[in-house]
Amino acid sequence: MRATTRVLHGDWERFRRANPDTDEDALATEIVVRGRRRLAGEWEEFIGPDVSREDRLEWLRRWIPRLAADIATLGFDLVENRGRAAEAARLEEATYQHDIELKKDVIPELKAEAKTLRAEMRRLESSLRSRGGDPDSIEPALPGDTIYVDDFEQPKFETNESRRKAVVEYFRRRESHRG
Repeated sequence: MRATTRVLHGDWERFRRANPDTDEDALATEIVVRGRRRLAGEWEEFIGPDVSREDRLEWLRRWIPRLAADIATLGFDLVENRGRAAEAARLEEATYQHDIELKKDVIPELKAEAKTLRAEMRRLESSLRSRGGDPDSIEPALPGDTIYVDDFEQPKFETNESRRKAVVEYFRRRESHRG
């Protein structure tokens, strides 16, 4: 069985230019061998300031290829996943826009209905009080964590700052209703 090693075209061309007399199979083998060799042994991410010059140079000789490999890996991941990232960004934007449209279409109607229901509740409570009853004794009581929509305002997101302020204000309102 043969393992597959994928390399970005630009990286492969640089490696071929550095080794012009080597055939492609040997180059691929060399990439794998070099990678295994660089990853072998213990890896110290940091080295102390009191280490000798020779030890520091040896550490740098091990660290720089690992850093280059990390950068190459990140570049490879970026190229390989840029389509997925673009699709995720497109989907996120579409979801955000859909949410805004729902808020424009749904929340004002819910807000009006909630106001009507609250007015009816206040009328009924007032009627009960006028007959000597206590509206607070009626079960089941309204849950304490009910989110009121009376103070809802249409979303107006012109800038990132206004988005941030709207989110912060939303959570402040929500916390104040929790009690």
